[in-house]
Amino acid sequence: MTTIGGIKYEGALVADGIIDAEAAARALTGIDHAFQYFIGQENPTLGSMGMPLPVEIKKGSWEALIPSSILGWIGTVGTASAATYITVAAKKLAENGFKDETITSISIKALALIQELVKIGKHLGHLELKKVTNVRWEGKEIIIPNESGGVIRILQDDWNKLAKAPINLLSGIASVIEEERALTITVTIGGITSKVTVTKKEKHIFSKDIDDDDDILFPDLIDGLGVSLEGIVTRENGRSRTLGFLYKNHVITCLPASGNMLPYKKHLYLTCRMGGTVSRIDESGQPNAKKPKIIFRDLEIISNQEQLDLEGMDDNED
Repeated sequence: MTTIGGIKYEGALVADGIIDAEAAARALTGIDHAFQYFIGQENPTLGSMGMPLPVEIKKGSWEALIPSSILGWIGTVGTASAATYITVAAKKLAENGFKDETITSISIKALALIQELVKIGKHLGHLELKKVTNVRWEGKEIIIPNESGGVIRILQDDWNKLAKAPINLLSGIASVIEEERALTITVTIGGITSKVTVTKKEKHIFSKDIDDDDDILFPDLIDGLGVSLEGIVTRENGRSRTLGFLYKNHVITCLPASGNMLPYKKHLYLTCRMGGTVSRIDESGQPNAKKPKIIFRDLEIISNQEQLDLEGMDDNED
């Protein structure tokens, strides 16, 4: 498989391409969320569709590789496994007019932005980019100094996107880093490959905030992230134009992107798959709300059996 790059863990702890299940789950979730976040920043429509991300295990490392032909990969896997989600994803991409070269270009940019964010974090020693004020402009670039007198250059457009990113965007990826398990992000553009590595000594730059606030519900559901969630529709409110969606024992408030609630009355109490975009915009207009909302575009019934046993769920909705 020809790739545009990937996110790799390597070292003695993954010498045989093995990583423990709990760490693997955190790594995969972190990789997917960061990738999907920047996909959404580059193209909101593609981001809301939750594009599948392949993972390949190799001897001597454990890595998520992004193929150069996304549609080709989806078609191959979908045909081979008849996986419903993969098949649906391919169909939606085609219906929305996405071509392979467009998806590949957006994917390269998303991966490059993740790499740039890591480089800047290593350079500054933190990811509080909104607090950085001593930058200077030079043409289309921004020059960012650090306390040691070093500088890093980045395109203004990229800096604007990175400065908006949640401070814990890379927490899931970095949380797996250990003394003998380093993280490397590789990007290939125009035949030239660049890479950046994060070691245990630098882990705190990217992962210190992931579990700091127990009141934050689903910290992995980052503002602007395209998601596909499975849960139960617990209520429908025509006045507020919202749905209650039971997801992992918590009810999340969800709003249809179209504003029209009529198509969703038949979904009440049924298990559904919801596709949309996470919103954490609070009353001040900033993406800091402790509880997420979902602005959904798709709500698909995946079980026609009523789910009436909702005991034990958290009714404290957003």
